[in-house]
Amino acid sequence: MSTYRRTSLKKKQSIINALPMVTDEDWDESPLLSSRCISIWDKWLFETNTPNALNDATTEQEAEWQSYFDHFHAQALNNFTVYMQAKKKGVFKEVVDNESAVERLSDCLFEFLIPEIKVIYSVGFDFTSHIYFQDFELAKDLFDLVKESKLKFLNDRYA
Repeated sequence: MSTYRRTSLKKKQSIINALPMVTDEDWDESPLLSSRCISIWDKWLFETNTPNALNDATTEQEAEWQSYFDHFHAQALNNFTVYMQAKKKGVFKEVVDNESAVERLSDCLFEFLIPEIKVIYSVGFDFTSHIYFQDFELAKDLFDLVKESKLKFLNDRYA
């Protein structure tokens, strides 16, 4: 079975209707979006007594930290219909094999589009990701998945 399936034109339009900024190159700067950062830490490293935590991490520690994100990604895939934008702009693919997707995306930069809750989830560098959302209450179930995982919100104004 394939990991992704190209969406129909009707589904593509519904994704764009829910997340109109996704067609812009600088979508993350859209005034329609708010964001919350998640990480394995609850503060930015420069604000802690462990600014070298990433440089000093062992391979085992990094694998453990990645497993927290992999678990969160699996939960998101199991709880929502998730799409990804293909490298070719304007083409969206639905994730249809969750387990394969988590394996393939582990340790990669990617974005999940979750139109049903108007969220774009963007994996960043250094065990930090961003959840961009239009409506806090609509995205609350995804935020609850973060709280259930070993991940934390960074300096969160919504706490």
